[in-house]
Amino acid sequence: MEKQVLCKKQQTKVSVCMLIFLFVSQLTFAANSQIITNAVKTGTVESAISYIKNSLPSIQNLDEQKAVMLFLGQLQQQAALYKDAYESYSVVIALDKSVPNIDVRLDAAVCILAVGETATAESVLDSILTIESEDALGAKAKLLAVWCGVLKASTDEDLETPIGHLKNFLEDPVMECEKPAVLFSLWWLTGDPAYAQKLETDFALTPEAACANGRAEVLPAPYFYFIRRMNSGFDAKKAAERFANKTAVAAAKKAENQKVVWQQVGLFKDENNAENCIKKLIAAGFTPEVLKQTKPSGNNYTAVVVKETDGSVAQALRNAGFECYPVFED
Repeated sequence: MEKQVLCKKQQTKVSVCMLIFLFVSQLTFAANSQIITNAVKTGTVESAISYIKNSLPSIQNLDEQKAVMLFLGQLQQQAALYKDAYESYSVVIALDKSVPNIDVRLDAAVCILAVGETATAESVLDSILTIESEDALGAKAKLLAVWCGVLKASTDEDLETPIGHLKNFLEDPVMECEKPAVLFSLWWLTGDPAYAQKLETDFALTPEAACANGRAEVLPAPYFYFIRRMNSGFDAKKAAERFANKTAVAAAKKAENQKVVWQQVGLFKDENNAENCIKKLIAAGFTPEVLKQTKPSGNNYTAVVVKETDGSVAQALRNAGFECYPVFED
């Protein structure tokens, strides 16, 4: 299970700088990406995400594309933009077909699971489990696959099969690295205090033990909204609807406060490339304009944009074969 079993007492906000440090330690090419470096300098996760999205059209190198998209996915996951993070991770997987990318696939599964799309999560996890990985990543995939079954449960009887799998995991040496999460899952689903006691005895310093034994609270991470607990009278369907409505209202309020002024079709360092883009847009019937931008690195870029009118321009551009990104009013 993803470490959504975190406690409020132990949680700290992950800064962009800390995230880039962890990221670079795993992917050396990221250290050479000026876009990632500049994104970090913006100071917040939200501004870094915006900066990267606007910079994506300027990336020509395939390795940098993978590095930047992976970093974007991690930022989006930190910001609880789970559907966006899933899509970013999916791009990384598509760009790097020659390797399994198990860790990226796991992150993608966690994110899409967090928005309640269990069928998609199962498909991603199946692509991992067919590799027959018997390491920590494989163990995590097996646990998440069981949680997909948990999330689909609508009755106590439906929970019996995934609970049986979880109990078997306790005897499986491959699942030893996920044992705290397995015990917590069993405690959460059944309410049996024996699992909480086992956590306290064997894994006292874990957040799972702290949550199960009352020293901390479980954060309201999304897929906990969808979980039925045995004999609790919990209505998973209504809980999911409440969560979806709450998310939709928040998104609508955010949209009200931001006005899209332009649709950015390209961001170019080379003026010739900008001119070519302008010609293609004119040929397709659009009226492009240019905005000059100076990045924190000191480099000058030309943004090719089309003025947004009634909200239909973005779709019109995409229908004509142009990818575009919204530019909001300052």
